[in-house]
Amino acid sequence: MPRPRLTEHRWTLVPLVIYAITRVIDGILLHIGASRQAAITSTTPGYKLTTPTPESPGYLGVVSNWDGQWFRTIAENGYPTTLPEVGGEVVPNEWAFSGGYPFLVRLLMMIARIEFPLAATVVSLACGAVAMVVLYGMVREWMDDYAATTLVLALCCFPSAPVLQVAYTESMSLLLVVLALHALSTQRHGWFLVWAALLSVTRPLLLPLGLLAAATWVVRWRRRDVVEFPRRERVVSAVACVACVAMAAVWPAIAAVVTRNTSAFTETMAAWPTNKSLGGATVNWLTLAAANPAIVGAFVLPVLALVAYAALRPTAKTLPATVRWWAPIYMVYMFAATKPSAGILRYILLAIFPLSPLLEPRTTSGSRADSLMQWLVPVALAVAGIVGQYYWVMKIFTIDEAPSVQPFP
Repeated sequence: MPRPRLTEHRWTLVPLVIYAITRVIDGILLHIGASRQAAITSTTPGYKLTTPTPESPGYLGVVSNWDGQWFRTIAENGYPTTLPEVGGEVVPNEWAFSGGYPFLVRLLMMIARIEFPLAATVVSLACGAVAMVVLYGMVREWMDDYAATTLVLALCCFPSAPVLQVAYTESMSLLLVVLALHALSTQRHGWFLVWAALLSVTRPLLLPLGLLAAATWVVRWRRRDVVEFPRRERVVSAVACVACVAMAAVWPAIAAVVTRNTSAFTETMAAWPTNKSLGGATVNWLTLAAANPAIVGAFVLPVLALVAYAALRPTAKTLPATVRWWAPIYMVYMFAATKPSAGILRYILLAIFPLSPLLEPRTTSGSRADSLMQWLVPVALAVAGIVGQYYWVMKIFTIDEAPSVQPFP
């Protein structure tokens, strides 16, 4: 006899317990990494510094590493009203980072009267916790508790998952993406636009989200003889697609208004060292994979194959097409919009659904050995993921040598 599903009042405990346990593990890893971190001063090469960090700064001393330093500057001092220049050329500045996350951190700093590192980790942890609950509920509704559990476990144990509790936008972005996907899959276009609007000032992901909405519209149009697609709903969903894509210009427009420079955002992005060292806008993961299939392509092609398989395999078809096709569209966009760096491990985290190769309902007709394997495999993958987290924290996120010779997280 199948085991009964968790009651409506208790199922939220599963994702929260998984999230809490893995955050404690990652907190320990970050603390260990912090004990090995070198001192960072204003003379440290290759690193944006807001506040000098002593040697072995502790957990709160490393949560604002790397991009966290930029978010700290924004939360504490805001954005520059003119683009900073050196020798007549625009240099990297705060306008490369959307304001939604640092604004929320700033709000908590003011209300609770706490410093940036603590406020940032609280905001990230809270957003991540809500994201896991919403994600679990979505998959539980369309599949079952087993599938939802394995997905949340895989996400929380992904090698770059420690980023969900540091001063980065991943947790907030994950929450908004999950909410937007749920709204789109249930045809709640008003809510979809609310989450898209918030995402427009958090992370530049409106183009793949708008493309997903457009693809969903096309699929529904082609299947209108099978599943009704009323005229009013066609218009509303089409407007939502266009509005979503249009909102991709919100943050560049804000930068243009504040700095009185219509190209403030593009000039800022062009000033970034990686954009200069690896070529212009036409150089990205995809073009480099085409030019170097044995090196870059050996990473890009398997990832794209994985997300395509995750969307097409039969057991995944119990999920709405909107949800299944987010990962392929998103990963193609990320490979086209970014250049090779270790940061791709963070970007893959937001693909969400391919992270669990076992995203399927639990089978109850197999033997006891089959049932045991259904739990042993995701647990084994979780352990492997935590080992990957150790190396991500120690070799990429925390700094034990000059930042200029470490991979950028």
